[in-house]
Amino acid sequence: MPPQTTDYGQRTTDLFPTARRRIAAVAGCLLMTSIAGCGGSGVETVPVVGVVTVDGRRPPGPGVIFFQPIEVAPGQPQRPATASFDRNGRFAAQSFDPGDGLVPGKYQVSLHCWEVPPNPDGNQPKSFIPMRYLTANSSGLELEVPSGSRRINWPVVLKSE
Repeated sequence: MPPQTTDYGQRTTDLFPTARRRIAAVAGCLLMTSIAGCGGSGVETVPVVGVVTVDGRRPPGPGVIFFQPIEVAPGQPQRPATASFDRNGRFAAQSFDPGDGLVPGKYQVSLHCWEVPPNPDGNQPKSFIPMRYLTANSSGLELEVPSGSRRINWPVVLKSE
């Protein structure tokens, strides 16, 4: 078979240049997908689950837990996280995706559980839980998440004032 020429008059012996480029593009995409993982962040997370109780009982309503990082494990990013808890107090922490957990490190923790939530109408907000738990600095709640852990079951025990 005689050599082919390109649009610019150069000779080529490649009979399938377009197909080879497509194969290379698909191979590159597969490589990038395998490096990044399937939809994940590529960052280590440890599942953290538990139950919130107030004076030994389930909370009076659903709410949110806020995890504020204060120390990060070596090589890990500083990533705040949240967890919604239901009327039974059950929660699963989320850093990137629902239930994926927390990036290894140490966290200060705060909670919100509103009877009357803050609002732009000027109505006075009213919390179901003691006010000290509304900020990480005053809650007294801390959690350490070691690197390489499989799963942490963390009961969040709140006391009335």
